[in-house]
Amino acid sequence: MKSICSFYFLLFLQVSCISQSYTKLKIPSNYKRVNSLSEKFVGEKIDSLNAKAFQLSKALPENFNTQGKVDYTAIIQDVLNNNVVVNFPNCPLLINSTGLTLKSNSTLLFPKNSKLVAIGNNLPSYEILRIHDVSNLSLYAPTIIGERDLHTSTKGEWGMGISIRGSEDVKVYNATISNCWGDGIYIGSGKGPNINIVIENASLDNNRRNGISVISAINLQIISPLISNTNGINPMAGIDIEPNTNGEELQNINIINAITFNNKNRGILLALNNFYGHTIKDISINILNHTDDQSGFAIGMSLDSQKDLNRNSVQGRINIKNSLWKKSKISPIQFYDLKNDRIKVDFTNSVIDSKSTTTAQMLGIKLKYKDFDWVKFK
Repeated sequence: MKSICSFYFLLFLQVSCISQSYTKLKIPSNYKRVNSLSEKFVGEKIDSLNAKAFQLSKALPENFNTQGKVDYTAIIQDVLNNNVVVNFPNCPLLINSTGLTLKSNSTLLFPKNSKLVAIGNNLPSYEILRIHDVSNLSLYAPTIIGERDLHTSTKGEWGMGISIRGSEDVKVYNATISNCWGDGIYIGSGKGPNINIVIENASLDNNRRNGISVISAINLQIISPLISNTNGINPMAGIDIEPNTNGEELQNINIINAITFNNKNRGILLALNNFYGHTIKDISINILNHTDDQSGFAIGMSLDSQKDLNRNSVQGRINIKNSLWKKSKISPIQFYDLKNDRIKVDFTNSVIDSKSTTTAQMLGIKLKYKDFDWVKFK
């Protein structure tokens, strides 16, 4: 008992220390994704889309600024309102705090050097790309640069790169999103839950709140994301699965081949405290082949209800398979509020890289997880 108490005291000290400092790290080259349109999406499909795409540059003024120094938000929005396939110019464009609203049955193409660059503002909440209550939408290789370094207020945490709410059949391929005041990508409720959403090969770096927030979705695929250097305001997770109310949905959520690197608090967080209520909710979450490198915790879980009356209202399964957690700044795994035995958590083949873990951490880990046969040490 004394050694276990010593471990938790050490853990408390480690949490206190990490909460006071953070250093952004360079992303290792072997983690980086291929994110340009031309490198990943070649051949007949893109050629066909390009052939029928409206060239956004034709709607911009003659000799328009190609250095991202002039705000063309209103012109861009008009083009998006009146065309179903749009090819952005191969240069940066400024976007003001109004953001861009996307419509159903649309496809947006972003060539290699295109960027949407947010103008600094003082708003607590906004979206650079807004996908709300629409269907059948595809984005190819958008690059979004947020305005966290230019923000003129300290209030709020909801400045989103891409906001997807209440939408269906949305695909986002090869997105690069950085420096947002809130989340890189927010997946929340609109008139209903999101249905059939695919986020593939995204790179999300230095966003202030979360890389990706998953609030409400049915059939969500997050495939091969690289989420790094998330820091600024809690939760500060690479991926945060966290419903706001009992009215949300978390069905068939699949996170596959995710790399989370140097996120301040957690690589992946599952926080279901606010999900409980009068309606029974079934959850299904699969996390496969997750690698975390140098986040505070590789994975954290808070699965209990804050209200005893509704403790049995959430049920289902969380599968976590083939994880590799290394150089965790606090500990590889964070468990708290795990009183709900109606949620089955299955860990399979989870590996903690002992070569990159301190002796004190290893002692604590072995004490804490001594009865868990799913933990292995490499």
